[in-house]
Amino acid sequence: MRSITRVSALLGAVVLAAQVGSHGSGGPVAAGQHRITYDRAKLVAAMGNSHTREVATPAAPSHESTQAAASSLGTIIDEPVAFDVVNTNTSLAPCGAPNSPDNKSYEMHGRLVIPSAGAQAITIYTPGATGGQWEWAVNVPGLDNPRIMAEDGHASLVIDRLGHGSSGRPPGLQMCVGSEADVLHQIVGMLRSGEYRYLSGEASVPTFRRVATAGISLGSAVSQIEAYSYHDTDALVLLGYGNQIARASTFFPDIAPQAPNCLTSADGYYWEWATPQDEAADVFYMPDPRVISEVTTSVEREACGSNATVLQALFVWDQAFVATINVPVLIATGEYDAVFTPESTALQPHRYVSSPDAQGVVIPDAGHGFEIERPDTAKVFRSVVGSWLARRGF
Repeated sequence: MRSITRVSALLGAVVLAAQVGSHGSGGPVAAGQHRITYDRAKLVAAMGNSHTREVATPAAPSHESTQAAASSLGTIIDEPVAFDVVNTNTSLAPCGAPNSPDNKSYEMHGRLVIPSAGAQAITIYTPGATGGQWEWAVNVPGLDNPRIMAEDGHASLVIDRLGHGSSGRPPGLQMCVGSEADVLHQIVGMLRSGEYRYLSGEASVPTFRRVATAGISLGSAVSQIEAYSYHDTDALVLLGYGNQIARASTFFPDIAPQAPNCLTSADGYYWEWATPQDEAADVFYMPDPRVISEVTTSVEREACGSNATVLQALFVWDQAFVATINVPVLIATGEYDAVFTPESTALQPHRYVSSPDAQGVVIPDAGHGFEIERPDTAKVFRSVVGSWLARRGF
């Protein structure tokens, strides 16, 4: 049984909450910016029998007071870590020819950030296409999300997907979103068992009793496939992702012309956009100029196999299996996301019929990459995700 759908204001975001079951500032990108619009009244109408109400915004702890409390307890752990994984696919999203994984071992790298008081629960953050660990923390004040979340009591692992950053690099055509979900599943198990290591060589690593997965864009596709394939996590956070009402008129005309480059790529990787500036114009709505500088020098070529299979995941495998996800789900999308509409975010929670609670959130005045778009959008991201995780034992 579903409770009533509602539109609420919470923590500076427009919250589109559909509880399933009985439980409850920067300037614009100058060149090629997409000014996405939508009809808020149409959004509310599309949600059917709904009502609107205001929810009081809880007082957030100040960053300074949180830092003082953390320092009195000890030191935050902030260390690079490594996982020995196999590029294989036992997920419910098959790769298919010619993207069959090579079944070889690779070293996958991440950044582990744990509150000074320690933690028994952790969230794995998987970046999107062309991204890496930097997609959660750029060198701009207020945008080191894992560190600030640790100061607020949350443990995080941000990873470089295979083929990105300092992680191992399989042939780009011998990967798919299903194999990436399998690798994520391996990491979930290693965080529980302690079968990973600090790159510094320290002997003992922490283990975690509860594990959530979170992704942005393609990283959300990977996280969702992991959730319905293995049922081994305790919560799922999907950022910049949905299974309906995609804006084909924005992203896709910019990235589609690059796809044929996979046919001639020697290593199976390609530039998804013609230029990093084109990518930034699609990914952000009103970004901090310092973020643009960081991002345009950090984006990488993407694995052809993973991008070739993400649409199949969206419109085939997700449609078949998301109803089996039985953990809490949070979906968050920027108000002006160039791919997924606020209407999509309103509808998405209803797909998780086996989940005890599924909630959609629209981040105002933000685009696809709201988690690092500006310090203010990152603050809303941390508030929404952090408070949601805390209420669920993280």
